[in-house]
Amino acid sequence: MNQIKSLLLFSLSLICFFQAVAQNSYQLQLAGDLTSDQASSILQTAKEVAQSEQVLVNIAIVDAGANLKAFLRMYLSYLVIIDLAIN
Repeated sequence: MNQIKSLLLFSLSLICFFQAVAQNSYQLQLAGDLTSDQASSILQTAKEVAQSEQVLVNIAIVDAGANLKAFLRMYLSYLVIIDLAIN
């Protein structure tokens, strides 16, 4: 149970961090959309952070309209976290 709480807290912190990254990227773009290269870069950074923390997560990157742009399920991460990550 503590591991699930830790995963949820870690996921929420990643969401806040990458929302700030996406917001900064958003401000730099005239169209206001997240490019696939930016989404891939954010996804790679999130993966590196999760690996450095030794936490298995599912990472979902969405654009300004909440449309899925990139997704990664780390090997052996919980399947039930997929929907949570996307939503």
